[in-house]
Amino acid sequence: MVGRLFPSFGALFLAIVLSGGAASAAGTWTVQYKLFPDGSQGALPNPLVTKGKFTTIAKRTLPGPPKVTYEFLFWNVNGVSTTSNLTERKLSEPAPPAGKNNATAWYLATGGGGKCAPNCSVATWAFSENQNAVIANTTPVASVSPSSLWSTPSTSVSTETSSPSVTIMARASLGVSPKFSPLFQRWQELPKTKIAGSSLTVPADTSAEAIAFYRQLAAPPPNPCLGKPLPCRPF
Repeated sequence: MVGRLFPSFGALFLAIVLSGGAASAAGTWTVQYKLFPDGSQGALPNPLVTKGKFTTIAKRTLPGPPKVTYEFLFWNVNGVSTTSNLTERKLSEPAPPAGKNNATAWYLATGGGGKCAPNCSVATWAFSENQNAVIANTTPVASVSPSSLWSTPSTSVSTETSSPSVTIMARASLGVSPKFSPLFQRWQELPKTKIAGSSLTVPADTSAEAIAFYRQLAAPPPNPCLGKPLPCRPF
């Protein structure tokens, strides 16, 4: 796992190729760049706005301050996130219908490294695809094996164990009703490894970071308990 730093971000440049669409009825695309996990722009380029179809290419890595490299993580396009790989750094989007559309390239500052002992752990984040942001004060962790390595509701899981590895199970949903709450989509170990299924396994005595992606698949219905005396169960 690549080591991580949270430096004061210096100048950062992306290679962007934009080609505007022609139809006046087409909607607009806002292309923006954010630093994971806080969503700050830092020294990244300002958002770009284009109408109609466009093509954008995000650099895989970019130089940062001394001993820091910025690595591309994923695109989030209108509430759907891609997996980082050679092909998905390039977006070719058709002319959208009238309205505002958004594409965000997320980057990670990597560098440093070194041994993690005696505080080796996995840092996790729950990321809302719909909101295009980390969900604050929310753990994506449902359970851990060995169980002694984690206490709810922490977002951090220790990896200091005599077992050969640590397995983290993601929460299936983040709300009171599985039907009307953000649902788990996938893990991505940073900076770029997609994990199949809801379990993330890392070697013991190592440090790692991982994003659990969640998406709201349906709008919640009106709360039937509004105006009614307690007790009332909304779902």
